[in-house]
Amino acid sequence: MVKNLTLFLIPVISSLGCVDEFDFDSGHETPRLVIEGQITTAPGPYTVKITQSRAFSSTDGTGFVPVKEAIVEISDNAGNKETLTPSGTGLDLVYKTSSSGIRGDAGKSYTLTVTIDGNTYQSIPQKIEPAGKIFDLRAAYMTEGMPEFGDYFDIRIDTEDNPDNRKYYRWDWTGTYEIHTEWWRYCENHCCTCLIPPPDCCSVCWVNTFSRDITIADSQTSRLSDFSIAKVDVNSFTFYMKHHLKVNQYSISKDVYAFWDSAKEQIEKTGSIFDNAPSSVKGNIYHIADSTERVLGVFSASDIVSREFFFDNDQITRQLTRPKWFDDCQNIENSTTEKPEFWD
Repeated sequence: MVKNLTLFLIPVISSLGCVDEFDFDSGHETPRLVIEGQITTAPGPYTVKITQSRAFSSTDGTGFVPVKEAIVEISDNAGNKETLTPSGTGLDLVYKTSSSGIRGDAGKSYTLTVTIDGNTYQSIPQKIEPAGKIFDLRAAYMTEGMPEFGDYFDIRIDTEDNPDNRKYYRWDWTGTYEIHTEWWRYCENHCCTCLIPPPDCCSVCWVNTFSRDITIADSQTSRLSDFSIAKVDVNSFTFYMKHHLKVNQYSISKDVYAFWDSAKEQIEKTGSIFDNAPSSVKGNIYHIADSTERVLGVFSASDIVSREFFFDNDQITRQLTRPKWFDDCQNIENSTTEKPEFWD
């Protein structure tokens, strides 16, 4: 797993209005402002996360702290704007639009403006370009193994591939699987009598898993036919029963692509999205009155198209054993007892 990199999707992201979050050790003695946000053509709410990086010498083990009492606005070039509302506490603090508020529209440009203690920070305006079409999405079962995988499914996509019309893309995905609690094992480990089973709340759960890699492409330099966008690990928990995958394809601007490309290159070299000063990954947010202040992070505005499918588990050539989960399955990270609409 990549050090110091955490992505949340997304539901990524079930609402498709969330933002990829980076938890990082900044490597800088001078604290820096970190702003992360996005708006898409999918329904909101959308979130913006604002943190202050800690000095590299901080001893409390926290890489950053949330910034409170900021004034956060998203506006478009048609005169529409919305002031976001703080939501959550501590490190979970984000600024959110309302579910019926501003929404991304292809062809319009969007700007993020953040004011903190009289200082105003603004993103470069982001025009939403069409995300194109996903012509095909498929999963090829692979058995040769990888350092972080055993066998896995290679997710490959066919999308618009026109080098004369340069486009920039980013992808993420959400996987969902079902798990059942084994009642007798629950009793064995909780010293209860099997005549009194655990409550119905913990018998069946659906668990989401999210992409963690940065997957991007430039249509002028990448062949987007049969393009690999993800590798999904196969194990007894995730594939003993059926497994659902939803892939999101985002249009992104050239400067957002440059941010992700630099971040990906740096992670591959150092294991952290931000290396030591002075070569931190450059974003598209700046201090209006002080061009010398370096702001970390990125704001993007994207069209989005999605495709989803259930894996063909018949491709799996090895025997999967029944997963042994004997506690409340709600204790599994990103689990829910609410059956997804697409699950039948």
